[in-house]
Amino acid sequence: MNIIYIVQANSWNLNAGTPIIANQYALLAKNKNFNVCVITPTNNKENFYKILKKNDILYYSIPSITEWRLNGFDEKKNRIDEDLKLPFKPDLIHIIDWLHFDSQFLYSISNLKVPIIRHYCAFEDFCYFVHPIYKKKDNSLCNFKLNADICSDCISENIFKNYKLLKRVKSFLLNEKKKNLQMLKIKLKDRVKIANSHIDNIYDHLIFPSKSFADYFFTHAKATKPYSVIPHGIKINKIINKKSSKETFNIIYTGGYAYRKGWEIVEQSFDKLLRKYPNKIKLRIYGDKNKIQKSKLGKFDNIEFFDHFNHNDIKSVLSWADIGILPSLFETYGTIIREYLSFNVIPVVSNFFGANDIIKNNENGIILEKNGFEDLAFSVEKILNNIEFTNKLRKNIFETKIISEDEEFDKINDIYNLYK
Repeated sequence: MNIIYIVQANSWNLNAGTPIIANQYALLAKNKNFNVCVITPTNNKENFYKILKKNDILYYSIPSITEWRLNGFDEKKNRIDEDLKLPFKPDLIHIIDWLHFDSQFLYSISNLKVPIIRHYCAFEDFCYFVHPIYKKKDNSLCNFKLNADICSDCISENIFKNYKLLKRVKSFLLNEKKKNLQMLKIKLKDRVKIANSHIDNIYDHLIFPSKSFADYFFTHAKATKPYSVIPHGIKINKIINKKSSKETFNIIYTGGYAYRKGWEIVEQSFDKLLRKYPNKIKLRIYGDKNKIQKSKLGKFDNIEFFDHFNHNDIKSVLSWADIGILPSLFETYGTIIREYLSFNVIPVVSNFFGANDIIKNNENGIILEKNGFEDLAFSVEKILNNIEFTNKLRKNIFETKIISEDEEFDKINDIYNLYK
């Protein structure tokens, strides 16, 4: 079988999220003797329409579109067809995401008349921010039909709220906010309609990583296409059953400075916890080292700050930890909590999509009732101060079944076989 995967970047250029997933699928497909090509966008003109071979997998680069969030759905542009020379004729195309591709690219590949599978790992087709958490003041999800008026207002508010005083005054005098709002409405006018059109006219089958995210997705989309729910698998690195009898707990947070990952919640809760338990906590924070060192947590000696770790180093990173936290405002699955479990790290997480598929609250982890700094601090304290409770969590974590990469791909391959 000849398969083409489409994703926003190569995993060695963006060692996170969908590029890792795409690379994982490509390697497993190659192990089944499929011919595999991964198509990614690039800003480097020297690499336009070039083919790179790595691990017997072909990587093909095409021009990236600038400001994809606004321009990706501009259907008047057509800069792809005449230049799109694929390395082979595919039997099937699997789109993990199409960020930074021209919208016309989707129509170009649909003209190949082969089955196209669309994997929804986020919400980029309908939300400018990819994660629809910026409209409401309580950070709850957008739960209404998105449209140009609603989204333009949300984007505009978030663009201008961070302006410093002088820039704010200048913007007011030049009436920039009103002009920007009008531009956004024009750009976003047909986005929802076009996104639904892609589903109706281009994709043959949809895949979601969790049932709860699929349910949310269909409150915004009008799709009637067949779909499957296939959880993401991980490399299983089950280690010995840890027991907590020591006085100091190693805690890890891997979300960096990202608002979506709950950074503000982490900052406030650990400012409180580290004052209260100065000798009981060691904290490692991965991501955006320079920014986070300047936060209120920068003054504590028992915190280590790192940039984002390479996923290939995950064993050494997670083996250190006793507790892993992730108070995210939006996740469609949360692979990192499965990786916490795999290394017998106690997860303390928000109830995002897919969290309660694998975590039973107070049995093999903690799911925050209210995703705020007080609840996070309280939940961490429960672990710090109750060894019996902590060891119960560890025992249950050790017995938790986690889906592997191979198990996931077997389910993906079942979908491929439907469209042979």
